[in-house]
Amino acid sequence: MTSASATLNHPPAITRWQDIFDPDTRIVIDPEAVLLRWGEIAPLLDLAPFGLRAAGPPDTVAQALPPMPPAITTAITDLATRFAALMRCETVRVRLEGVTGNACRKVHADYTDLRLICTLAGPGTGPPPPGKASW
Repeated sequence: MTSASATLNHPPAITRWQDIFDPDTRIVIDPEAVLLRWGEIAPLLDLAPFGLRAAGPPDTVAQALPPMPPAITTAITDLATRFAALMRCETVRVRLEGVTGNACRKVHADYTDLRLICTLAGPGTGPPPPGKASW
């Protein structure tokens, strides 16, 4: 099936995310969205559990969070900017959590139409099976 967004003019960086506009697509997995080295994410893992929230323009929303390793700030800014361009919105909400249990039940409690989820370390962080970039 052709994506409903095929006619939209998006920058190349978000092209692979466009499948989400296809009504038959429930999830899009981008294995290259964030690639952080262990040393870049380890300082936050020691703080878990925690929950940080911020909202604002995608290019500055990470600055509203407490100080963190530069690689994580850069990743948040990149993802927020790409998501805002895809959704054509001027502000985004960011939630950064150090999860130690089953947080999936909480993630879906706000009835958001579309969300971007990025795991940085731990279960769920591995790449998708070969040939399963989206389904």
